[in-house]
Order: sequence, then C-alpha cells, then structure tokens
Amino acid sequence: MSYINTIKHVFNTVWAGHKHDGFAVGMTKVGCEEEPSPYNDWDEVWDFFHAGLRRLRSEEALKPMMEECRFLLKHTDRRLNELNFLKCTDPLCAHCTTHPVQAVEAMAGFAAGVKTFYSPLKSKTHDGHFCTYKEMVAMDAAGESLPAPDQHQPSAIALDLGCCKKCPSWVFTSVTESKRHYAAFHDTTLTQGAEGSCCWRKNSRVRPS
Repeated sequence: MSYINTIKHVFNTVWAGHKHDGFAVGMTKVGCEEEPSPYNDWDEVWDFFHAGLRRLRSEEALKPMMEECRFLLKHTDRRLNELNFLKCTDPLCAHCTTHPVQAVEAMAGFAAGVKTFYSPLKSKTHDGHFCTYKEMVAMDAAGESLPAPDQHQPSAIALDLGCCKKCPSWVFTSVTESKRHYAAFHDTTLTQGAEGSCCWRKNSRVRPS
C-alpha cells in the first residue's frame, strides 16, 4: 500500500495536469491478480513454445498462435538487453495501417524512417568514445553503413550468435534458439559450418540452407 501511495503522490505532485505530445498524462492501476494481467492463456503459450516442429506445422489449434508470433517478429526489435515494439511500413499490414502513430511529435525526435534505436558505433574521431545519436542520424541520412542490432555489444560478441537475416531485428541468445527460429518461423533448415549465416557473426556455425 505504501508503494501505491508513493506512486500516487508522485503523479499528483509531478505529472497531474501535464500533457505529452498533446495527450494528458494519466495513471491507471492494474492489480497483479486482475485481467488483462496476468493473461489467461499461459498453458497455451507454454504448450506452443514447447511443441515440436511437426506439431507447429500440422496442428490446426497451434496455427493462430503461429500467426501471432509471425506478427510479433515483424514488429519487434529484440536484442540481448532491450526489447522494442515497432510500427512497420508495410502498406498491407492491417494493424499498422489502421493504428498509425499517435504521438507524432515524440516520433519526430527520431530520424526519418528510423523506428528504433541505433546500435552503438565506435567513433572514428574520438578514440575510446562512441558516436552520438546526432552523428548516427547524419550517417543514416548520408546512406552510410550502420551496425546491425547488437553488433558491437560485448556480450553479443562473446556469444557470437548474430541476428536473424529474415526478421527486422531479432538477436539470438543460443544456437538452439537460432535453429528452432529459422525452422519454425521461416521454414528453413540449418546446416553446420557455412559462412555468412546470421548478419554479423565472426565465426558462423549455422546458416539457413
């Protein structure tokens, strides 16, 4: 209760009456045992992510969740330490075309066409530093090559798993995940030892065939 009262106090003393991008800042309490959180399809989700590839491809009951996953992959920027949900630019996407960006002013802070954050890039002019966001915007506008998701992330480099070349942005966390991902969502098998599989990997061990 003290935590809830603290949140209310912060809202009433800091945010009440303020607007962000034309929208009034509000506060909504959602209890831990109330819908829509937690969701009531836990068992179905668990079954889907533990199902074998044959079941995923053949069972009618799993097809709706498969389509939901394909939708999420198209609208998700998943990295090792962050998760962003994106608006796509596909004119045939029923969701994004009927749910355009509302916070236009906030989105204007991003460069034209950029739907998520840039991956860090070491500065060529300031040794030991990374490029600023402003520098990245200028490079992007000039058509310069930019790093793939997590390309210079130390923990990602240590894992050396790269990201999916078929999704907008999906960084792998294990070899098992990369194999299952390609097979389940892209109908692609994987072979061992081939080069150039997953976007930026140094020592590719698997690739879509």
